[in-house]
Amino acid sequence: MKKSSARLLAFAVVFAGATLTTTAFAQYTGPSHKPSIQTVASAAKSADDTHVVLVGVIIAKLRDEHYTFQDGSGKIEIEIDDKHFPTTPISETTQVRIYGKVDKHFGKDATIDVKKVEPF
Repeated sequence: MKKSSARLLAFAVVFAGATLTTTAFAQYTGPSHKPSIQTVASAAKSADDTHVVLVGVIIAKLRDEHYTFQDGSGKIEIEIDDKHFPTTPISETTQVRIYGKVDKHFGKDATIDVKKVEPF
């Protein structure tokens, strides 16, 4: 009797987990109330945690997960976690769109904490 109860419980747990993982949640895709900064020059002057969307090129790797990004207005250091870096190769001539937030620390230049990179 205990074996069948244990099997039933195991089946219920597996079924519940499968149901939860296959549920899709809709996301809002309309306009945002948060304006995005769109140039390096404006990002460098923005407040900490300001959302940015920048288009340009990654021109150099500085160290692990840190790069120099450049657009028509200037250069800025960006940090891209390995999990956010695309699997397609990117060179210093590959145009990319980066999504992230301004990261400011007292006495240092602003950097961008990148959450998504789209080569095009």
